Amino acid sequence: MRYLMIVPLAMVFSCSDYLDVVPDNIPTIDYAFLDRRQAENYLASLFAFMPKTGSPTANPALLGGDELWFGDRTSGVNTDLWRYVARGVNMSDDPHPNYFASYLKDKDGNDSENPRGGEFLFTALRDCNILLENINKPYDLYSDTKNRWIAEVKFLKAYYHFWLLRMYGPIPLIKVNSSIDEPATAARESVDDCIDYIVHLLDTACVEDGLPEELASPMLEAGRPTVLIAKALKAQVLTYAASPLFNGNEIARADKQNNPLGQTYEKLFPVYDAQKWIRAKEALREALDLAHELEYRLYRFEDDMMIDTEEPGQTLLRQPTIDAMQVRGAVTVHQSVLGWNSELIWGDPRGCKEIHQSCIPLFGYQGGNTSSMGGGTIHHNYAPTLDIVEQFYTQNGLPIADDIEWQTSHASWTDKTETGLYSQRGIPDYKKYPDVGCLIVRGRENTNDTATAVLHFDREPRFYGAITFARARHYGVSLLMCLRDTSAYWDDQAIDWFGNFNFRNAERFPVTGYICNKLSSFLDMYPTEGSGFNIHVASGNPAPQKQDYPFPIIRLADLYLMYAEALNETGDKDGAIAYVDSVRKRTAIPGIVATWTSPASDGKVTDFDGVTRHDYDTKEGLRCIIRRERLNEFAFEGIRFWDLRRWMIAKTVLNKEIRGLNVPYKTLTNTSMPSDFYKPTKLWTMRFEDKDYFFPIKLSSIIKNANLLQSPHWK
Repeated sequence: MRYLMIVPLAMVFSCSDYLDVVPDNIPTIDYAFLDRRQAENYLASLFAFMPKTGSPTANPALLGGDELWFGDRTSGVNTDLWRYVARGVNMSDDPHPNYFASYLKDKDGNDSENPRGGEFLFTALRDCNILLENINKPYDLYSDTKNRWIAEVKFLKAYYHFWLLRMYGPIPLIKVNSSIDEPATAARESVDDCIDYIVHLLDTACVEDGLPEELASPMLEAGRPTVLIAKALKAQVLTYAASPLFNGNEIARADKQNNPLGQTYEKLFPVYDAQKWIRAKEALREALDLAHELEYRLYRFEDDMMIDTEEPGQTLLRQPTIDAMQVRGAVTVHQSVLGWNSELIWGDPRGCKEIHQSCIPLFGYQGGNTSSMGGGTIHHNYAPTLDIVEQFYTQNGLPIADDIEWQTSHASWTDKTETGLYSQRGIPDYKKYPDVGCLIVRGRENTNDTATAVLHFDREPRFYGAITFARARHYGVSLLMCLRDTSAYWDDQAIDWFGNFNFRNAERFPVTGYICNKLSSFLDMYPTEGSGFNIHVASGNPAPQKQDYPFPIIRLADLYLMYAEALNETGDKDGAIAYVDSVRKRTAIPGIVATWTSPASDGKVTDFDGVTRHDYDTKEGLRCIIRRERLNEFAFEGIRFWDLRRWMIAKTVLNKEIRGLNVPYKTLTNTSMPSDFYKPTKLWTMRFEDKDYFFPIKLSSIIKNANLLQSPHWK
């Protein structure tokens, strides 16, 4: 039996949200460890430092890349990290976010630093050490509980060090606390030393009497680390250690900074070592073996539906809808309604409220005004860029650039204009072609609303589960409809797509013309009325009920595809293909060999530079396939941002124009679809430089400590 981090972390004594609790009024260390209750409060404060992975304010991987775009006056979601990171204006004098920080007070008692959405992780690490130094003081703390707490704190130390390493490169290691009177002299330690220390912490946390394999009281303890979470994190850490960013990074090694200790980045970053992939592979295999032993499996949406009857006038779910829901369900389905998600190894129980309410399309009711639906709670402005819309595979399981058959039947991949990929194509009558109707709807009878972009046809199921577009059918939104594939209400949403944009409230609409629906739960509910084919949202602008879920940190599919990566890099091509195929199969995509030997393919894979082509069954070709599989599988989950960096292809991928459809958002008046809506429009030009592989350390910290090298290529 498996128990996942999917409800507020509550430990053993209450259901309070541990991740949001910092005990106040602890005047001395002795009092903090006076007894078990006080020590447990202190332990809760250590969990409270965990970065909020589902928050666009805290996690730069959500809004800091090229997956999503916003307008200058976006409301409902904090876009600071998009403004500073994605748009390339982050500065070392005030970095966004700042995790390389300590919590201090100035002479007036005010906070001396604004972390800009980050956390004071060096304070967290020192506080972790304080608990380890004082854990023997509580008179009523038994050895089994004490050993578990020690293991949990070691896990937190490992995770906080890893978060810093991933953001800043080699970092100072806070193994023990130094004297408070000692001047700031901390220096970065080598990448290899950082990795070894993090792995050591995780290994020692998993020893007997440390972290449990299972949680004895899952409803009270959910959120506390287990052996599987620690082993999965270790596997992720070692995969990063083997990847180009930390394994032979010549860009960082070329930085000429030095300090009084004689440190340079040439010494701190290692030369390439292929053996590191073997170490990663072994850690991934160990984590997967335990996950399978504990009955984790790739989530399958149909297992939760359990439909065996039909009601008059209704049609049960068709397979295309189920296929489209596989990954969306793996992210958003959770314990409180349908039971434990079989795939989620580690998630953030604080969820992703801001993101979630920005991914729910603004639905109208029949004959009503949609502009104020939901009492201001629905923003539908989480807008995927055209590059991400184009990135998903065709129904043949191939990138559009490599699918000869799709290009011949639809449009030339190279023509990304209103006369090519974005030209309009008539939609078949879904009453005659019901499977098409699961994903794209025709429009009202006797109208001309019967077309959408060529790009929207014959794509892989993950595309339809992740992207809402004009004429797309959005699955869910009512308990009466979540088990059905027929509803005039869904059709109205697709037809009134443009009219549903709220032009009267700043930018509560998608600036690219698309909405990310992957992060909206299909159990988000709107009050409905009507029956049969006439079900629609009840009149009177009823407020929806948002179904929260934990934001995923590590899914089983993540381990599968990291393992495939390690297998390919160590020469096991067949093993790598098998693990990629298991992920593709879950969403009804053909396997790698069947795909690249089909008539739709010439057996070649286009590299990320858009020019170089590899045979699919070579290490280079398979590497491209695995990477693209990760980008599609984990779109909008905050993984692409780090993957592009650790593979060191961000400079190739991210120096480009950001494009959207022609949404007339500047006028904020027109609520009808313009004739040139499907004209791709430049929204921004991204610039990614060598320095952007890591975040800058705040300049004031560099000035205070001469031993602390600024991040590579930052000034």
